[in-house]
Amino acid sequence: MQGTADLSVVFYIIFILNTGKSGAQNELSQVKTVRDLYNTTSCVDPPYTCPHPRIQFYLYTRYTQEEPDLLDTTDLNSLYASHFNPSHPTKVIIHGFQGGRIYAPSTDLRDAYFQHGDYNIIIVDYSTLVRLPCLNQVEWSPRFCAECIAQMVSYLASHPRGVPPHKLHLMGYSIGAHIAGLTANYVTDGKLGRITGLDPTIIFYMGSNFSRDLDPTDAHFVDVIHTGAGILGQWGPNGHADYYVNGGTSQPGCYSNSIIKTLSCDHTKVTPYFIESII
Repeated sequence: MQGTADLSVVFYIIFILNTGKSGAQNELSQVKTVRDLYNTTSCVDPPYTCPHPRIQFYLYTRYTQEEPDLLDTTDLNSLYASHFNPSHPTKVIIHGFQGGRIYAPSTDLRDAYFQHGDYNIIIVDYSTLVRLPCLNQVEWSPRFCAECIAQMVSYLASHPRGVPPHKLHLMGYSIGAHIAGLTANYVTDGKLGRITGLDPTIIFYMGSNFSRDLDPTDAHFVDVIHTGAGILGQWGPNGHADYYVNGGTSQPGCYSNSIIKTLSCDHTKVTPYFIESII
């Protein structure tokens, strides 16, 4: 299994290098050896308990698109003081590797929903846990992040102004799709309403431990869109409904002279396809 894990690391490093994020480029410039890729000393500080300051929940509404509310799941007044409206649908966005609340696809999904109506959009920012050069964290950080998201779900369920789990729609891109599924394992206040997996990653999920994967038991309805299946994305099926756009492996307009850029494009094309489905 070590060889498979190393191969997945190589694919992801190449993928990140071709996404154009300057932060990844700068961090990789500090890497001199393979051991450096697995350095965790500067990534997440102990104790590893929820809530954790490196896992934050930003609430966006039509009134706070530029200045979101930072939710404190230990303080009842935090939700009272926010712009959260329990009568509006609540969407929870979970980004992928090297992502964050200020990067696509989090921003693209957020903006798309506000073009169609009023929503509570909660973006989970756990960017410190899934960045280079802290790759060995990806073995445990999804579970840790899922535990903290589940705590946020419990906070909303028990709050007088909150909503129960069955009214939540979690959506995760790449590794975020699996984190959404893992969250279901820690939710104790009911079953999640819906999970949308946006090209769930195959990276770090090539082994036999399928308990980490998104699956139909994780919510009342699990829908999955596959656009880069086989290399960066999983084949599945992962949900009640799996959609294989253009066959699920290669997408129009993604071909280039660089195979890595082509594969990266296939993987990221899932977001605009999903946005087209928002009504």
